[in-house]
Amino acid sequence: MRATPIIGVGWKVSALLLALGAPGLAAQATSASGPVRRARAAPEAVLRRLAAELRNLVVAQENYFAENGRYSELLTAAGGGAVLVTPSSGVTLNLTYVTRNSWAARATYEGMRYSCVIIVGAVPASRIPRTRVERWEPTEEGVPVCDRVPGRS
Repeated sequence: MRATPIIGVGWKVSALLLALGAPGLAAQATSASGPVRRARAAPEAVLRRLAAELRNLVVAQENYFAENGRYSELLTAAGGGAVLVTPSSGVTLNLTYVTRNSWAARATYEGMRYSCVIIVGAVPASRIPRTRVERWEPTEEGVPVCDRVPGRS
């Protein structure tokens, strides 16, 4: 007896995994009617993930600050004198400015032009990062600011 593929199951599984915050697993979801393809994440879901990654970075930097009396200039998945962070698959975090008492960062997703930015502490106006598309800049400490997807609020 041969199984009948259910059309659209791969997409629904990908959407569910993205909603649960697992874009890496969503990218590995298979289509019931064809070969394995990389799932295309909805921009809104990716932007929510980028904002969450920046909030996780705030926690990691605050922990580092509590132990070392300064913010870290390095991000690593291995520790050793740097903030220990492991971003989700496809996400890149970049520290764009760091001093003993302040820092700024940008989060991006591979293959997507949208971004999110954040500041913590007194970051000089000339060093405040802007989002890639709409050039938004954060105005509130510790609160991520992201590009918006056109046609959506």
